[in-house]
Amino acid sequence: MKKISRRSFLAVCGAMAATAALTACGGSSASTAGSTAGSTAGSAASGEVFELKLSTTQTDTSMIYQGLQAAADKVAEDTDGHVKVTIYPSSQLGGEEDMIDQALQGMGIAVLTDAGRLSSYVNDIGIMNMAYIVDNYEDGMKLMATDTFKGWDADLANNGICGLCYNYYDGARSFMGHKAYNTPAD
Repeated sequence: MKKISRRSFLAVCGAMAATAALTACGGSSASTAGSTAGSTAGSAASGEVFELKLSTTQTDTSMIYQGLQAAADKVAEDTDGHVKVTIYPSSQLGGEEDMIDQALQGMGIAVLTDAGRLSSYVNDIGIMNMAYIVDNYEDGMKLMATDTFKGWDADLANNGICGLCYNYYDGARSFMGHKAYNTPAD
């Protein structure tokens, strides 16, 4: 397996986390992120700018925020400035639950959130927050490719929530202590 540097890995994770945001499914007004591709293209030709507000609990000094900003810059570049992603760090727009509710009401908001919050809509997806549910990033990707996970995603969509990307992996974890921890019982 090819090794990548920690910096490259974190940059990729940050960019992927940018799309881990959730938005409400379906259409909304022409000036929000829920617009259809066709109307977006027509409006882009007329010079209209679409804004997506991206809410995160992360601070503006975190690696995840930096990845989100890089993704926002790329979206602006790829759309010739017709789609603007504005990142609101440190829960400036409110708590995650409030932001999910606003997205469901049709606001142009995306939320960087986790399975715990989503379990309010699809209970079983909450298991994704279990500590050490996977051993590494690759195992996490395999889990998200299962029919079970795809079913949860469909259930979320039925509740009006569209997952743009699922990347719950936030780096390896370790315990520190005065003795070795070799088994869960330790």
